Amino acid sequence: MRFLRRLLHIVTRGRRDAELREEMQFHLAMKQRELEAAGFSSEVARDASRRALGNVTYNREASHAVWVPPDIESFWRDVPYAFRSLRRSPSFTIAAVLALGLGIGSAAAVFSLLDGVVLRPLPYRDPQRLVMLWEVNPAKNLGREGLSPVNLLDYRNLSGVFEDVAGWWVPQLALTDGVNDPMRVPSVETSRNLFRVLGVAPQIGPSFSGDSGLNVNGNLEAVISDRLWRSRFNGDRSIIGKSVRLDGNDHLVVGVMPPAFNFPNRTDLWQGL
Repeated sequence: MRFLRRLLHIVTRGRRDAELREEMQFHLAMKQRELEAAGFSSEVARDASRRALGNVTYNREASHAVWVPPDIESFWRDVPYAFRSLRRSPSFTIAAVLALGLGIGSAAAVFSLLDGVVLRPLPYRDPQRLVMLWEVNPAKNLGREGLSPVNLLDYRNLSGVFEDVAGWWVPQLALTDGVNDPMRVPSVETSRNLFRVLGVAPQIGPSFSGDSGLNVNGNLEAVISDRLWRSRFNGDRSIIGKSVRLDGNDHLVVGVMPPAFNFPNRTDLWQGL
């Protein structure tokens, strides 16, 4: 309601300003007649009444400021002027709009990156304690290379350095469930302690069995994402304990991750090693 009253005042400012002028002139005239009745001359009474009521223009603007903040009213008056100025210089207008668009888009992109990487904490337990390990291979001129499974075990065995170490590798797997057509699935092969290291548990299912070793021992297991669970298996909770075929090998589904979890790189299936 207040917004509507302020908008109405801005739209009808001319009429209201005229009413203020008329009211202030009335008070000046009344004061002047009062002084003249007290014995002052017309000229002295006129000057004294003006001094008594103060600056008419200032009082009129102060009255407007009570109804509408000056910044809002100034903005309302500046907008038409800006459009008229831009209409007179179309080439400048186009350049200004393009510059503003590029500036706003760039700022939004940079903020989105900073928000996801720097400002917003990782959605895992104790994110400040998580680190990513890479290796350097000067012989191949590689400044950042993924660890091999053997080197991963070596890092795990460094006592007092890491509380735990988990790893993953990216295969190309085809998923077959015996009902729907085969499909390529964004997947990773992972050590069985990955979810424990990140501090994230499946929303249903027990997750991988055994410890964080990298030996299969004939126990093929897989955890799927919430997205894959809903799109491929219609959110069926009985999927836990059922088998799916990954590149011709049966894997037991032992968990469905929470909706927001897709580490790394929007993964939909984690194959336990």
